[in-house]
Amino acid sequence: MTIKKKVTKTYKKHRKTEAEIATDREIGERIKEVRVEIAGLDQRQFGARLGVTNPAVAQWENGTATCTRPYLDKIVELFSVSRDWLHTGKGSPRLASVVDEMRLLSRPRAEAVEAYVRFLLDEQANEKKD
Repeated sequence: MTIKKKVTKTYKKHRKTEAEIATDREIGERIKEVRVEIAGLDQRQFGARLGVTNPAVAQWENGTATCTRPYLDKIVELFSVSRDWLHTGKGSPRLASVVDEMRLLSRPRAEAVEAYVRFLLDEQANEKKD
């Protein structure tokens, strides 16, 4: 195999599909929303908080580079945004990080937390009536 064929084969193997490009672009739009609307930071400040350069942030935001899972997880943790929303765009961006972490609880503990939250909501509704 010639070098040209080898390079072409490698390039085709690593080339992104249209769906991957669209996904990167959509995630990039949500990253920008976190940076601008939630955190109120410029690209340099945002990058510094994540430990990356501002050109890396710009590439994520415009979809020319993929933001890897460790950095997505760091965005979720640092800015208290929903992991599901950041990955898929579904739901609300500003779910408390505690809600995302409830998935780590055992089923009985998660049900206990849910019951307590319902109790607090009922209590609050009753206070408003008084």
